[in-house]
Amino acid sequence: MGSDTGKAAGMAAAVMGGNVLALVFTVVFARRLGQTGYGSLSALISTFIILMVLGSAVQTTVAREVSAAFASGDPAAGAGVRRWLRRLAVALVGVVVVSVLARHVLATLIGVGDVPWGAAATLPSGCLWLIVSIERGALQGFHRYRLVAGSWVFEQVGRLVFALILVAAGTHVTGAFLGTPLALAFISIVLLIPLRHLLPHAEPHEHPLGELLKRAAVPVAALALIAWMQDGNVIVVKHIATGKQAGSYAAAAVAAKAIMWVAVGLGLFLVPSAASSPGPSR
Repeated sequence: MGSDTGKAAGMAAAVMGGNVLALVFTVVFARRLGQTGYGSLSALISTFIILMVLGSAVQTTVAREVSAAFASGDPAAGAGVRRWLRRLAVALVGVVVVSVLARHVLATLIGVGDVPWGAAATLPSGCLWLIVSIERGALQGFHRYRLVAGSWVFEQVGRLVFALILVAAGTHVTGAFLGTPLALAFISIVLLIPLRHLLPHAEPHEHPLGELLKRAAVPVAALALIAWMQDGNVIVVKHIATGKQAGSYAAAAVAAKAIMWVAVGLGLFLVPSAASSPGPSR
């Protein structure tokens, strides 16, 4: 497990384990909510997955940059991460306010007019995912692979537990989806504890958040296309099919994508590993 192969396998196994839990989530809530209710839940989840694109790309960028600096012995490795997280926390508050006010518009766009409060939670969930992605990227850069891998599994466990509690309280589809942002908020706090001890205390004037997002533009474009191909169909089907048909389609679509997450797990290890490796001699 200490070898590069073992670390890559461990990351892939953790992501795949999280995906197995996501399949459990599908089975549990397809039964608890019924086909129509699960169709709405899947449209909300698919919207969130598309919003995850930015965070996934940023995680790769942060992991690459922090890993390269850490491998070279740079004492400022991870500089800027504290500032990025603070600014995103402020942005999250604004996103929540806008989402609440525009909840009916969001529900119409997603095709879930019956659950506007669930639709209102999609944009804040994407913002929380971006925060967690930056934390995971920084931890990957510092080669804390086990911590990152564990966070994938516990995120899915928390999502399932929170959703079950809220649905049992009578919140139905909205509560099932709210399990996602609650789990992300919890994981972001857990990851921040070890990360605080790894980041440099002195914060530079450079490394603005906008520059980070600009550097992630290429992976964002590539991942956006993949995300739409994976999950855009669920949203489209929710608009044109009956509730029961949309629910059945969504359940099948989730199971069909399971194998793709093995590659995601390998990528989580290989990017910072490649960045920290010395280049070829000239």
